[in-house]
Amino acid sequence: MLLGELRNACASFSYEQMVVDNEYLEKAGKMIALDCYEALTERKLAEMGREVPEDVNFRSVSRTYMELADIVFTDLRDTSAHCFNFPSDALREKAAGILKLICDLVQYSAVHLSMDSDMCPSQYRGWASKLLSRCEVASKYIEYDGKCEAYTKQMERLSELVSRAERDGRLTDLQSARNRRYLAENQKIIAWGRSNVEKLNLQLELCDPYDMTQRRYLMELINTTNGWLDGFERDH
Repeated sequence: MLLGELRNACASFSYEQMVVDNEYLEKAGKMIALDCYEALTERKLAEMGREVPEDVNFRSVSRTYMELADIVFTDLRDTSAHCFNFPSDALREKAAGILKLICDLVQYSAVHLSMDSDMCPSQYRGWASKLLSRCEVASKYIEYDGKCEAYTKQMERLSELVSRAERDGRLTDLQSARNRRYLAENQKIIAWGRSNVEKLNLQLELCDPYDMTQRRYLMELINTTNGWLDGFERDH
């Protein structure tokens, strides 16, 4: 079962039900199925990523970690609701443990970004930023009746991970390299598109200046083609 299908089918799932067919996803599912967040140490996440090669036909390790982080967030969201209705130190400690796992997944997703991963750095940055925003919303419910030092520490860590990703030179260089390769792989179709824009511009110059219908039509074609070409400027 794909992670996306699992997420849609099980808004409130138990980790024991997470069964996936892909090898490294299965490993991740088994780790999470322990229902013991403390056992998911950074060392284990790092080793799991090294053990499993990138699978460009399905999911790369980096994308897998971010999808798992999204799934684990559903548990944080549910815990935040319980904490709002029945505030307790125990629930806040549980939320801190869940958030630690999310932080670990976000951290090691960045580590496994590469030229061959099906997630590029710009996607990772956007995904991590949205995840941080969602966690910040959950925090308002978790800590409205009292602060939890462990939870606050993990929120600060997640915020720092997202900030670090935005200014990480390695990710910026990697994105640039992927963009260059993407442009090189599509240079023929890009050249064809640019040639068409030149022809359309020539037609526009030769068009009767009073034929507004034809001129508007040509302008729409030029703008559409330029917009289409913009999509080839970088790897998405």
